[in-house]
Amino acid sequence: MAYLKTNTLYKYGLNEKTIDVIFKIPYTNVKLTNELVGNDPVCGEIKYLYDNNMNILYTENDYVNIIKSNLYIVASYFNYVADSQHFYTWNKDVSNVMDLINSATAIGASVIIFHNCFENTPDINNVCFIKHIPEITYEPATYRFKVYHYYLNKNIFNDNDIIFCVDSTDVTVLKYPDIIDNKIYVGYEYNSNYTTNGWIKGRECMMLGKNNNINDYYDIINNKKNHVILNAGIVGGYTSTLKLFLTKMNDIIDNYDSLNYISGIDMLYLNYTIFKYFNDSYFYGDIVNTKFNKYETNNKIAWFKHK
Repeated sequence: MAYLKTNTLYKYGLNEKTIDVIFKIPYTNVKLTNELVGNDPVCGEIKYLYDNNMNILYTENDYVNIIKSNLYIVASYFNYVADSQHFYTWNKDVSNVMDLINSATAIGASVIIFHNCFENTPDINNVCFIKHIPEITYEPATYRFKVYHYYLNKNIFNDNDIIFCVDSTDVTVLKYPDIIDNKIYVGYEYNSNYTTNGWIKGRECMMLGKNNNINDYYDIINNKKNHVILNAGIVGGYTSTLKLFLTKMNDIIDNYDSLNYISGIDMLYLNYTIFKYFNDSYFYGDIVNTKFNKYETNNKIAWFKHK
């Protein structure tokens, strides 16, 4: 077994911090090559490679090639404010994300968990915990998409890598997501649409308030009023597609989300972004996720279980 020490610079607003990360990888997946790889796709700039006893095997001046899965599961666990949907503050227990981690690594995926609170993180193959101090002006469910957008654009991923951003506490991986095209793949709520979902209706008022005046919102949404609700707890695809989606969604967040209150409307941002910019190139359904909130543990079709 080998260990990769890396660092990554994060800068959001006035926050700027360089974070050292220890990333554990199978030693058999490390080999010398004649080409210097200056960045690790998961954690940033390669600094040192250690053996099991933390003796340096290679430094940044050596030629090292890191071979990893082409499937990445990305999630976040931020508890700097109370959960806006359930009205309680998440505790600091890393076991809350272990169901996701164990299910993802079981199918060979690499996992990235952004967090602000875990004090002791487990040492698990192909799992990277990145501690990040958030901007408290954003509700965590919205802010995570800003973190993902920044991180994916600052690190090297291959075009054929598959990346899914998922909820960290109520999503597990059931099967390898065998995507076949450049669509955006997204979770859905099988029994809910814009006409019947009161939770969505309540948050539309917040989105279209004084500081969130998205002029074409109803033009876009009214064309989809009988469409099932797409769920922000699962969204992914090939690297380039996900980057484009995150860019579009973050443009909307940056332009319309007031920094003066906790909004909690990431679901609306996601649906609006997909319906406006990916109307002919998104995919949802029973293959992507189980029936929302039905706890289908024996589902043999879906890639992800969402509650």
